[in-house]
Amino acid sequence: MNNLSVVILNYNSGIFLLRCLESLEKHSNDLKLDVWVVDNTSKDESIELAQKKFPKLNYILEKENQGFARGNNLGLKKVKNELGDLADKNVLRL
Repeated sequence: MNNLSVVILNYNSGIFLLRCLESLEKHSNDLKLDVWVVDNTSKDESIELAQKKFPKLNYILEKENQGFARGNNLGLKKVKNELGDLADKNVLRL
């Protein structure tokens, strides 16, 4: 079985975050996924909806928006697998 870590940076992503996570779940096949969602202080309910629907994923909730690079780096520091992916929340895995 292959292991893959995926870091998704979220900021007010609305339904796009849920669709991305659903797509990862649906198309993971034989991959063992380690998903990290980094939230840059979203004001919408995207992170709450994701946590409710995908409670077993890993979440990093920032107290202030650290920007794109720092947000992704926070997630990458948690990755333990050899393979990693920085996934944008508006990308669907087919």
